[in-house]
Amino acid sequence: ASGVSDETLESIRHQAELQLRGRREDRYLWELLPDEEERGFRLLPEPDDGDVWCDMEGHPFYEPARGLEYLFGCCYREDGEVVYKPIWARDRDGEGEAFGRFVDWVVERRRRHPGMHVYHYASYERTALTRLMGEHGTREQEVDDFMRGEVLIDLYRVVKQALRASTDSYSIKAIEKLYGFERTADVSGGDESIVRFEEWLSSGEDAILTEVEAYNEEDCRSTVELHRWLLSIR
Repeated sequence: ASGVSDETLESIRHQAELQLRGRREDRYLWELLPDEEERGFRLLPEPDDGDVWCDMEGHPFYEPARGLEYLFGCCYREDGEVVYKPIWARDRDGEGEAFGRFVDWVVERRRRHPGMHVYHYASYERTALTRLMGEHGTREQEVDDFMRGEVLIDLYRVVKQALRASTDSYSIKAIEKLYGFERTADVSGGDESIVRFEEWLSSGEDAILTEVEAYNEEDCRSTVELHRWLLSIR
């Protein structure tokens, strides 16, 4: 274990112990980590009626070295119900338009709900928004305001810093087993979403986009449920 810190060794040991116990008991287990300032649950703002939960679908090989963000999906509350909103981009110009529509929608929602935040899982959405701002040369001030105002909240960071789980990974599709989210969409993962979008590029069959949208909606709704669960155990 030369060169490995005691903290890292303990983390590995704890992870292995949880996974072994989970397999023996045939269930998913989790344990809270010590509370620390500005980490874990401390990263969660107070919930707000204007909160948004988003997930983006991107094609990394569309025009190599650039890719294409083809679906900006999000959930939000309206009249007490969680509603799903898809914003599609089918080509490069459409990407710029969809990006602008998404940013403008969040800006308008912040005007009505100053305490709202945009929740996502892992760094993809934050990175994509800042990249799109530069590539399309638009909404620079608005995205900068999001970053300075800490509007974007990464629930992956909260999970990794707040608890340790017996799941084999910390992807949202693994973690959602802890809070019982069940999927029914035909498209089962991000890679399959890309393949299906590529098939649509060739065939133009809109039924394919409907399948991709159903998958994206489940990702967004799982993020909603993850947020609720984290608040419940905080």
